[in-house]
Amino acid sequence: RRMLLAIHLYPHNQKAFDNLKAALRFSPRAAVIQPTGTGKSFIALAMMEEYKESRFLYLSPSNHIFTQLYRHAEDPEVLERTQTLTYQKLCFAEDAFMDGIQADYIILDEFHRCGAQEWGQGVQRLLKHCDGARVVGFTATPIRYLDQSGVRDMAEELFGNCVASYYSLRHSIDDGILPVPLYVLGDIQMQEKLETRESAMSSFPLSAKEQEEAYRLLQEMRRNMAQAVGVDQIFHDNLPNHAAKLIVFCRSLDHIEQARTDMRRWLQGFPPPREYVCRSDDGEADRELEAFIQDNAPDALRLLFSVNIVNEGIHIEDLDGIVMLRPTASPTVYLQQIGRCLASAGGSKAQPVIFDLVNNYESARIEDSDQRVFHAEFTQGTAKPRRDREAIPFTITGSVAQFQAVLDKFDHLFTNRSRWEFFYALLRDYLNEYGRYPLHRDSHCGINLGFWVTRQFNALSAGILPSNRAAALRQLPGWDDYVTNRRPGGFHELAAMRQWWKSYLRIREHLDTHGGAYPKMDDSSAQYAWVRRNARNYMNGTLPESQRKALEQLPNWQTYSASSTNGKRHHYNHEIAIQRAAALLQDYTASHAGANPPQYYCTEDGYKLGRKVDRLRQKKRKGLLLPEDIRLLENAGIIWQMREKNPPKSFDAYYEQLRIYREREGHILVPQAYVVPGTDCKLGVFIQRMRMAFKQKGGYRITPEQISRLDALGMVWDASPKKQSKENHYESNCTPAP
Repeated sequence: RRMLLAIHLYPHNQKAFDNLKAALRFSPRAAVIQPTGTGKSFIALAMMEEYKESRFLYLSPSNHIFTQLYRHAEDPEVLERTQTLTYQKLCFAEDAFMDGIQADYIILDEFHRCGAQEWGQGVQRLLKHCDGARVVGFTATPIRYLDQSGVRDMAEELFGNCVASYYSLRHSIDDGILPVPLYVLGDIQMQEKLETRESAMSSFPLSAKEQEEAYRLLQEMRRNMAQAVGVDQIFHDNLPNHAAKLIVFCRSLDHIEQARTDMRRWLQGFPPPREYVCRSDDGEADRELEAFIQDNAPDALRLLFSVNIVNEGIHIEDLDGIVMLRPTASPTVYLQQIGRCLASAGGSKAQPVIFDLVNNYESARIEDSDQRVFHAEFTQGTAKPRRDREAIPFTITGSVAQFQAVLDKFDHLFTNRSRWEFFYALLRDYLNEYGRYPLHRDSHCGINLGFWVTRQFNALSAGILPSNRAAALRQLPGWDDYVTNRRPGGFHELAAMRQWWKSYLRIREHLDTHGGAYPKMDDSSAQYAWVRRNARNYMNGTLPESQRKALEQLPNWQTYSASSTNGKRHHYNHEIAIQRAAALLQDYTASHAGANPPQYYCTEDGYKLGRKVDRLRQKKRKGLLLPEDIRLLENAGIIWQMREKNPPKSFDAYYEQLRIYREREGHILVPQAYVVPGTDCKLGVFIQRMRMAFKQKGGYRITPEQISRLDALGMVWDASPKKQSKENHYESNCTPAP
């Protein structure tokens, strides 16, 4: 009999709650992924109410989320058996504290944050201690796009892809659960972007004709800036009323005061705003946030200036909109900030306003996917046919679009084909410094390197990239994996289809030579894995019709597919997955002298063995593998600990290499891509960072003593084109051709 809960759930949350309970019956861990503002915390409260005799441990990034949780719980008894704990406090918990934790259910709120190194270690320590507890996770954004380890899916890492409910932002808007926002776009960074391009011109080799074209484009950008609508006019035209309530997202703690000054200037003509500030280093942040929430003044603007504190998990019912003054390239941060002004409207016709004044719309988009949230083609779901749907209101204010178009032309001028080797060397330097490939809008040394990488990717996809350049790109670490991740479809999908039919013909040959017997693991691990996987997909109904009919022509296929899956549809079997990975790894190590596969390696049937092995290493470090799994993989030849990264070098170590360089060359105009032969000492990068630190840019630091020591070697702090002539000469003659 279904229990009647005091916690009222909307239909979409009731469905998620029912799915969550069903998932926990067969899996110890399950995740719920829903957009911000759809009421995930009410699902957690419903769990606590239904399992009121159980002990709960609720973890979240901040105490603000707990305050909101207690506010939503109308009956205090719902939370009487619940212990709350922040991830930060968990990191510093001593053994005695951990021994006192007794939990039947552990709730990981905003579980994408568990991918952070220190917080993740604390969570893994907790899960080991409470290995009998069931684990439930809630988040709106499970993907960590800009993690140092690459793109990470925390739903897969923490919950083995056991997702009880997935409700996308697009569907929530289509269903009327979330309101349609008014998105107002501006760019207060025009001047900064213009200065970056001007700086690039002074350090980049251009012909006279190219210089003339570059200066023309710069002048056109200046004209667009002069014609752009001012930010004060943007607010005047789009602010919903004179008593609006807004959250202002700032870049940093130091930026808050500047943001307050700017907002007062832009809002002249409106009633004087009431200002609240939430700083991570201020013990009064909780009081400031609560005062902002409770401020219902009908005759004043109310502004909350925040850095990181209210990015996630906080919902303010009467919020009118947000102001983005913090540039970000992270889709996760972007979506979380947008979510602050999206709340379950419950039939309300109020339309929140998003003031994107740093053009995060362009910089934080998710490349080559449909996960770009707001764009001109995105339509609001209605009962009408698609052709009659109205587009979500999207406003491009001023001359942002024109400015961005000219900026793209300028970057295109710098990335033409005549300097391919220069950009290839620049990309290698970027990979060495950041450990990942640049996004489309990422710049390096004042040059849009991400745009150049996108051009190479598009040329490779179209088959027009010269073979020697394609070969040079494949030599870069992780290039094949990068290409695969950027293109989920395209010719990779066609290649996968061709490979499926090749594997199908091999199975037919096996059946002919073995009297109709299907392969076992001892016969051929690759064929065994292929036929088992297709039996599962056949039972799940996920195969194309042509493949289904082809499999049905195999002898006794219906009987085999039903027996191999116990006649049931299922999505994931941990034991089979481990056995398959171990079998394929054993085949690989046997044919490669015991070596483990690189991360981008795929088997003949398309199985991503390299990525699977890498994830198994991560699971072992986090304690997610059973002892029998570890033994099976070790027998297959897995290497758990790969070569560790070299620790960062001290200033003295770099200084000594710089002194040796000066004795040999007679100067310290070190090319940026220069690495000391036989070492991994990036001396050119060190020089660049010292110059940035001297100019107080980039977040680097330098002491007066270090400045004096570098001056003694003849340090050039302002590297003008004339002073860099030797460096440019070195790069143009010494960069190896691919």
